[in-house]
Amino acid sequence: MRSVYCRVFLLSLLLAADCRAAFASSQVPVVVPLRIVGHAAIVMATIDGVIVPLQVDSGDSTTAALQKAVLDRVGATPTGQSSKQRYIKGIVSSPWYRVHRVQIGQAVFTNVAARLDAHPASDPAKDVGQKGFLGTGLFKTYRVILDYPDHTMTLLSKSSVERGPHGCTGSAVSFSSSWHGQPVTKADTDLGQVTLWWDTGAPATILSRSFVQRATSGRAPGPVMSKRFVLGGTDFGPQRFAVWPMSLPTGFSGFIGYDFFSRHVVCFDFPDGEVLIR
Repeated sequence: MRSVYCRVFLLSLLLAADCRAAFASSQVPVVVPLRIVGHAAIVMATIDGVIVPLQVDSGDSTTAALQKAVLDRVGATPTGQSSKQRYIKGIVSSPWYRVHRVQIGQAVFTNVAARLDAHPASDPAKDVGQKGFLGTGLFKTYRVILDYPDHTMTLLSKSSVERGPHGCTGSAVSFSSSWHGQPVTKADTDLGQVTLWWDTGAPATILSRSFVQRATSGRAPGPVMSKRFVLGGTDFGPQRFAVWPMSLPTGFSGFIGYDFFSRHVVCFDFPDGEVLIR
């Protein structure tokens, strides 16, 4: 199977640090439609007056990645800087640009750094109608609720205390401290403890083949079923894991992907550094 979405990005946060964001009202949830195409979650963003479909990608630590045609159409300004993105099957360098304004529903972000959406030839992005990707770097001061069953994404400002139907509630599991505020958490399984990245770009929940072989003393490659899948003290098992040959950083076991998001409402609480699941 081609690893077209699961990916780990080298952190490139300096360019994104001065992105500004504002809500029409800091206490009002911003709820936008979420279109599910295959395993991809698509939202409509308005970038400098141009409506652009973007895939929500919590596996991307940058702010946004836009196709060259979009960057040209909105007149994005090159910064002269670039960064490297690491994919499962290669590393590619992307130049950075500036766009004046990104609007998602009533949420407005200004002076946004966006990189060119580039992929290695060995790991191309599947075209599901998206013209780029939204990464976690855009939402670091917000709580982002992904409700695949209801086809909505909700943005809550840091000051919001929303606890109603649009609230960030559920079983909480803390981000792993060594992953720089990214949605990476530990889970207990029948194979032992694993460290997993919550990746809306992943078509399944996946473990690396090398981890599975170490945990099972050389088990033949193939999907594994774990009766236990304990996150933050709550058991969400049984859980099926796809097993892929992947070269991952030390201590990183795999991804939580589409199958889990399709069954649960997941909130990324970036201000408090945790994932909440219901």
